[in-house]
Amino acid sequence: MLHRLLPCLVATLTAGALLAPGLPLGPSRASGQDAPPTPDAPPPDAPPPAEDEPEAGPDDGGADKPDRPGRRAREPRGRQLDRDSPVAKALADLLVVDPKYAADGTVELEYDFKSAEHVNDWDLQGLDRAEEANRRGVQGRGIARGAAKPQALSLAAGSNSQGLFLHRLELKGDYEVSFRCHTERTTTRSELVFLLGKGGASWGTQLVQRGTRGFSVVGRDAVDKNAWTGGRVVTVTVAARGGELVTSVNGVRVDATRRLADKLDGRVGIYLTDMHLVVHHVTIKGTVSPAKL
Repeated sequence: MLHRLLPCLVATLTAGALLAPGLPLGPSRASGQDAPPTPDAPPPDAPPPAEDEPEAGPDDGGADKPDRPGRRAREPRGRQLDRDSPVAKALADLLVVDPKYAADGTVELEYDFKSAEHVNDWDLQGLDRAEEANRRGVQGRGIARGAAKPQALSLAAGSNSQGLFLHRLELKGDYEVSFRCHTERTTTRSELVFLLGKGGASWGTQLVQRGTRGFSVVGRDAVDKNAWTGGRVVTVTVAARGGELVTSVNGVRVDATRRLADKLDGRVGIYLTDMHLVVHHVTIKGTVSPAKL
């Protein structure tokens, strides 16, 4: 039986030697071969893990970044400008400034009067003077002498004059106009009205209607001129919104009325008498009347 058990004994001893502690099971480090990677470490030639793309924040506006699969595409922001329609071309030919005419029929016009040509988009009537002027700061400090470029527009009308500063376009529906200006000279008889069609705001605070014999009050009983004292720069915003005439001074709503709902379509501008007014900036936003171009 010994010759039968000998092969089994040899096999058992050989297996025990192979499983003995301390004997290498794979290639030796001394041989110059790398050890196999551990389960926690990636293979040496594996690419680095992909990082999630950060979402666009308010600083970058989300522009120029591809949308992830399954994410809703971003809608274009802002007004869709129209440069090629007949109305757009007519406005470009009519106005000095860029009309920024949009597909919804609205314009956005800005006048800072740093260019002397800006005044060409306005009709001047009954004024004693309309010329370039240096712009003063909010605190009343002047521009250094010798400034070569105009900084504002100076309008003056005497006691016997009724000055009009009217934009050439006619507006309709909802629109708004902002005037940023200050007074250089006034008297107790001075009048200043910011016009929208047949409506307006006297000194930006009292709503009025323009008629053939002057202005009649349709809003608050008294005019408030406090914002204009000391030659301070004032921003007056008058707007037509859903048939309502609204006026604001320095961002604060002052008065509103619906009594002129059917009288607000038309031209915008300024009426002045017995005063000297400096206009810094005018912004016009709203719907134009194509039939009046």
